[in-house]
Amino acid sequence: MHKNANANKTAIITENRVVAQNNNTNSGQICDIELSEFKNASIVAIRHVQSTKRTIVTGCAFEDSRYEFLQTDSYIMENKVKSMVCLPVIRKEEVIAVLYVENTLITDCFKPEQVNVLSILTTQVAISLENAKYFNQEMEMTRKLTETEINRAKEKQYHAQQEEFVDRYV
Repeated sequence: MHKNANANKTAIITENRVVAQNNNTNSGQICDIELSEFKNASIVAIRHVQSTKRTIVTGCAFEDSRYEFLQTDSYIMENKVKSMVCLPVIRKEEVIAVLYVENTLITDCFKPEQVNVLSILTTQVAISLENAKYFNQEMEMTRKLTETEINRAKEKQYHAQQEEFVDRYV
């Protein structure tokens, strides 16, 4: 997805945590970084997309008058971010993640077709994230049930041992 989108930086953010990132120096990695601590993306853009549920597509983020709020973003200005796409991942009318894609080398490098493909992919990301959430909930319930069953078995064994002791010595 990173190379197909002409990006030199990408990130996926869920619940104010960066869960995956990719840039020119790595081949993509799963991570778990608090959004406020993340230094490889415009947090201003991400927060804007989270709150408005609207996509940002700009060919030159540090000069685009449609997104004046980006021109006061220190990350955008210091890194001279040119092309940027910031897409909400929406499931059941709620932003469950944000896809952040940028290119600091080329202006207007994200074509409408690419943005459409990214948009379609975010729908699949939303479904996958929701499935992963349900899977984790199911695993936690299974762990708790197993723990409860183990405790019951230990308790039953303890009572059986007590009864055997009483029968034998009392």
